[in-house]
Amino acid sequence: MPKTQVKRGYLRGVRGVLIAPLNKDGSKPYPVPEKHWIDTAQEVSVEAEVVEGESGELRGGDRILVRIEEDDIVVGATLGFTDARFDAKATELIAGGTLIYDGNDPDVIIGWDSPKIEEQYSKKPFEAEVFVQAFNAEGGREAYLRYTFRYCKGSAPNITHGDQEWGTPEFTLKARENPSTKESTYKKEFVSVLPPDPPENLQATPGTEEVVLSWDAVTGADVYKVYYFKGEEAPADPNDWIEAVDDHDETEYTVTGLDGGDKYVFAVVASNEAADSGLSEVVSATPTV
Repeated sequence: MPKTQVKRGYLRGVRGVLIAPLNKDGSKPYPVPEKHWIDTAQEVSVEAEVVEGESGELRGGDRILVRIEEDDIVVGATLGFTDARFDAKATELIAGGTLIYDGNDPDVIIGWDSPKIEEQYSKKPFEAEVFVQAFNAEGGREAYLRYTFRYCKGSAPNITHGDQEWGTPEFTLKARENPSTKESTYKKEFVSVLPPDPPENLQATPGTEEVVLSWDAVTGADVYKVYYFKGEEAPADPNDWIEAVDDHDETEYTVTGLDGGDKYVFAVVASNEAADSGLSEVVSATPTV
């Protein structure tokens, strides 16, 4: 029986771009990659990068004796997207450089410092997912088309400031096949929802060699993933998080088997068919002995 595409796929309007840093070799940090949702993207363009095949012919007298023509090869894609606002965190993830924090409050981002020349020779790769609205023949939204670009590198955005005009950063991303997974440059597939927001209001209550966590329910989340780390603050390397549970469907969870008297930090991720959210705010607690 012939296969049928159920979704009509009439596309209109970008809804967001999700950026997730990768390890240098293209693998995903385990167990929890950092993610950043850009919900103010105005326009996204995708252009295939093509290496044209060579062609040639051998003539004898007034005849063509032999002709060869190689196929064109698509080696990657160039993404351009315009953001409606200056997003310092998105700029740092895409272009590198460092964030600038408020001297009076180290949790408040106030700017971005561009990367030095030598730093640009070792740009950190990332995965980019673009979500576009898909409509049916009656004009009703039926799904979202998700583009997944598996291995990207970017550069600092261009921007033009004019009198009485909005300045909108314009990013350029280069997408290639992922060298770690050996997967193709990108894929497109329909999903029914957008990625969920990170959980909010995470609370940690210490107990005897355990900590009880609770958080607010997230709209659109199917399950939650809980992570912890023994230390004073979140690990600098996201690979150091320990996954306590990856398919929890309630908004409370008890992390057991902890060392009493030692400080731990905790975070929660919301998940659905579209993607995982970014990490919640990190909280800490010290279980008793």
